[in-house]
Amino acid sequence: HLCRTLMARALAQRCGMLTACIQRAKIARLESADKKGIAMRTYLVTRHAGAVEWLKHRLGVPEVLVLPHLENIHFQAGDKVCGVLPLSWAERICAQGAEAHVVSVEVPPMLRGQEMSATQLDALGARLVRYDVRELSRL
Repeated sequence: HLCRTLMARALAQRCGMLTACIQRAKIARLESADKKGIAMRTYLVTRHAGAVEWLKHRLGVPEVLVLPHLENIHFQAGDKVCGVLPLSWAERICAQGAEAHVVSVEVPPMLRGQEMSATQLDALGARLVRYDVRELSRL
């Protein structure tokens, strides 16, 4: 049983590395398209399959780039970045001229920390809210 568990972890890690590699290739392809005059990218920042399904349905756009985490990505004017975004990242996104869209949902305590489906997110009244965030001062 331990051997199967270790093999499953190794396989999951390799799948994660492959997913990250595919995402980097998609970013490179989209950045190349930008140089050809094709603008605006839509990013979905989440590790949750239910949130991806919910966001894709809510946005209704054919080409989206799903990122499990925000890394040092340069956003451009017209880009849409959607997900559960920390305030500091929303500010960076807006400062670059892109749009920050945050998934807003009141999750009851009994469901916190659990994977939720798109249907559950709808039932909880999840919304996608655009914010314009800017830094006002530093202490």
